[in-house]
Amino acid sequence: MKGAHAEMTGGDAGSVGLVLGTAIPSLGDTSGEDPSDDAALVAAGYASLTALRGVAEDHRPEIQAVVERAVREASRLLSP
Repeated sequence: MKGAHAEMTGGDAGSVGLVLGTAIPSLGDTSGEDPSDDAALVAAGYASLTALRGVAEDHRPEIQAVVERAVREASRLLSP
């Protein structure tokens, strides 16, 4: 990743923009990787992000509410 920026758009909503580049130096052969491993995901064209601090480590009520709402919305969108 070449860069990123985050912006709060109001309340507890926001966006994160990523400027992607190529893997450095290169991924090489990923055929032996599990399809869910980072290298295989990047080789398939996805971005792989690693949180420096997980949401489980933040016990502020407003953060917990954002996570709970995101899980509910994801569940709603994934339900048949």
